[in-house]
Amino acid sequence: MVYVCVTIYTIWSKRRYTFNTIIGSISGAVSPLIGWAAITPANHAIPIGLFLILFIFQMPHTYAIAIRKYDEYKATGVAMLPVVRGIKVTKKHFLFYTICLLPLPFLIGELGTVFIVIATILNVGWLVISIRGFTVKDDLKWARLNFLYSVNYVLIIFLLVILVTLPVYFG
Repeated sequence: MVYVCVTIYTIWSKRRYTFNTIIGSISGAVSPLIGWAAITPANHAIPIGLFLILFIFQMPHTYAIAIRKYDEYKATGVAMLPVVRGIKVTKKHFLFYTICLLPLPFLIGELGTVFIVIATILNVGWLVISIRGFTVKDDLKWARLNFLYSVNYVLIIFLLVILVTLPVYFG
């Protein structure tokens, strides 16, 4: 499945369609499913929830990159959303995906209250930054802030998964 997504993304969609980021996000998000399946059946809420977090996270993460690298994408003919539809439309999509992150910590409540609370705080923080995007004067600065937030977001989420599961293995 990963190879199919990568092939479809790279050869077919990347230069033609703005939804190329959705296709690319699938292959980028399967790691928790693969890792979990190596140990036990992958039809469990935790790897599915982590897949969804990674899948949805990648959209605003990629949009932030695409806004920052707008000129390069335009020059090379890559159909990124800001290039094809504009930054204002991209900000609406950005907001949509950050809203979609809000319920996901609750889907994997088995990771505990600490995970749910911290992940929810991170999601709300990103939502606030997304909403502020509609009033900022400097889109590049806003995109840079979002990019930095996104890389720290995913790092903290997955470190948190490790930390909240340590007692299971060492407790």
